[in-house]
Amino acid sequence: MKAVICGAVLTMAISLPTVAQEELKGCDAKAFALEQQIEYATVQGNQKRIDGLKRALAAIEDEC
Repeated sequence: MKAVICGAVLTMAISLPTVAQEELKGCDAKAFALEQQIEYATVQGNQKRIDGLKRALAAIEDEC
């Protein structure tokens, strides 16, 4: 069951950014990609990855 859920989330995580990034450019696209990675890392329970991605997202939001 866990594998099915992870597979479904992974499929969404891969396909969703492709559709949404076609409309986004520059900083917005980078922020969106990071948010998607944060969601995936959250599902996987990877706290170190989440922390790093949040720092990167904050830097993008500060610079753009």
